[in-house]
Amino acid sequence: MTTRSIHHWLTGKWNSHSDQRHARRFSALPAADRVSLYETRLSVIHTRRGCPAAGAAGCRAGRVRSVGGHPLLDLTSIEADDVEAFLSGLGVVFVVHRGHDSGNTSAAVEIDGRRWFVKWATDPEAVSHLKSAVRFHTTVSHPAIAALRGWFTLPSGMALIHDWITGKVLNDPLVPGGVPRADPRSAFARFRRLDLRENLAAVSTVFDVHRAAADQGFVAVDFYDGCLIYDFGRHAVRLCDLDCYRPGPYILDRDRQYGSTRFMAPEEFRRGAQIDERTTVFTLGRAAFVLLSNGQRGEQARSLWRGSDTQYRVAQTATQADPTRRYQSVAELCRSWRSALSQ
Repeated sequence: MTTRSIHHWLTGKWNSHSDQRHARRFSALPAADRVSLYETRLSVIHTRRGCPAAGAAGCRAGRVRSVGGHPLLDLTSIEADDVEAFLSGLGVVFVVHRGHDSGNTSAAVEIDGRRWFVKWATDPEAVSHLKSAVRFHTTVSHPAIAALRGWFTLPSGMALIHDWITGKVLNDPLVPGGVPRADPRSAFARFRRLDLRENLAAVSTVFDVHRAAADQGFVAVDFYDGCLIYDFGRHAVRLCDLDCYRPGPYILDRDRQYGSTRFMAPEEFRRGAQIDERTTVFTLGRAAFVLLSNGQRGEQARSLWRGSDTQYRVAQTATQADPTRRYQSVAELCRSWRSALSQ
């Protein structure tokens, strides 16, 4: 990359939609260099918001997009870890989610007629994922991603502020009123009863979001159907909880990556394996099977597949056990998928 193109990226003058050539050059850099540039970019973003020149580490809070003065978004920190009680003092808390294995607690609050989704953690590992989420959301933008609006600190942790998304999480039995996906009353079962065209459109949106992420050098981590919110009134899918996405390629330093086995590539179960864009391709192929198969776990038998033969072959190629036999990029997968949809 040239000095000028790096400057454009650092200052936000180009992104995955405005300059694909620079995005490809950035993705070709070694992982360590990309991480360094991400940190530098956060420093530039925070400095523009009036935060200390030390950058993201020295900034206690921030915004991704300005919405004017606001009692929640103007926060830099709160003096206690009881975020739920604090939010109750700002507005009406109408949903609380507890007990997730992520270590996060979350709540939905309505303030002055507008709804927000706030997620927080005090566990060090969970907090590290929230920091990773800030890195992801300040770099990747797509209309189908639940927008991050800001973040603030707690004495023992951190909180993120997202737009509230209307709809149903496709697979989260811990949501108040939620039931297992196999239950015919579940959002997942309701989604699969929709017209096939709506199911295919949702898969296409999931692919497109991940193309935007891959264009910025990010690899999917811990993506599953619990990251999907479907608005049955507007017939639209939105993605949330992309906190663990990270720059790639990288070497897995755990015996098992975070995630649902229904969506994970074979290399995500092997310490020392390279995790790269082809891993995301596998995850997306599995997403297609989960959303388009009549099996409860996204079984890949052709007899269970609801789409066409051509679409089935695309999903099969994406989920080859050997990464060299998959599509080699998310962009290539998306091109093949679009072609299959048109046949």
